[in-house]
Amino acid sequence: MSNVKLMNHTHKKYAFNFESSWVVPTYAGGSAPSEWHPNDDRYINVYKDGLDVNKTIRRYRGYYSHIDETSFLKAIGQQATDYFLYANDFTTQYLGVGSYRRYLAPEHGVGCMEEKLNVPSDIDTCKVLTSDSQRDKIVQYLQSADVVCSRFRYMNKSIEAQYLESQLPEYWELFKEAIVKLYPEYERHMIWFTDYSICNYECVYVMENYNFKRLTQEYFSIMEYIWKNCSETFPDKNVRQYNCTEINPWRYPGFLNERFVPFFFYANGFRKIEVPLAFLT
Repeated sequence: MSNVKLMNHTHKKYAFNFESSWVVPTYAGGSAPSEWHPNDDRYINVYKDGLDVNKTIRRYRGYYSHIDETSFLKAIGQQATDYFLYANDFTTQYLGVGSYRRYLAPEHGVGCMEEKLNVPSDIDTCKVLTSDSQRDKIVQYLQSADVVCSRFRYMNKSIEAQYLESQLPEYWELFKEAIVKLYPEYERHMIWFTDYSICNYECVYVMENYNFKRLTQEYFSIMEYIWKNCSETFPDKNVRQYNCTEINPWRYPGFLNERFVPFFFYANGFRKIEVPLAFLT
């Protein structure tokens, strides 16, 4: 059995190497007629009926009880897979997650200046990106580093300012409030949001099992704080107007996760080895 497991969450059928020993395709599909199912049992349904509620994202369904299941799963997105992996895998040494069409390319990093590689969406490409040699390179790097992740991106503004350009400020302020209240040891690191302009967006990452568990547990504790204290959990522009340019402001759980993951690396002093992000086009 492989000592690495990276779950790749998807919401559409795309090229995939089902023979990979370490990259696993997942999706979150419920019982509503409109929900997407790949009709292929090689995908793991992390929301499948019959699973222990506390071991799936259903644990948080109550915060979205006023909306239908399809909308709930759209709002949660990849974090359904994050939680499933957190709650169900206790034996694999290294755990990681990625989302729809995104992979790590550790064997293609040396001499490559790009943050992201746009690659063909076909089986041959997927086989290269999910090969045992890519896995072995990740394991080699993890003998020296705490995490292997996709490369950072430079911006012309702070991480906070970039977020607030398009998103509702309420969830951002609660996000920061939750971090300080729940994890006061992180308070001195909050300048990362306001004074830093480098961030690992679209982050795909692999790390030790116990660090993955810490990261995921902290993220969902923060989200629970937000859900308990916000004015509404599902801000829907089809219902009323909001002062933001984001078309679907209910996507904030994923957008906050995209910032919390690299913040967690920074606040915990993780040694990172960053590799190109390969994106299927």
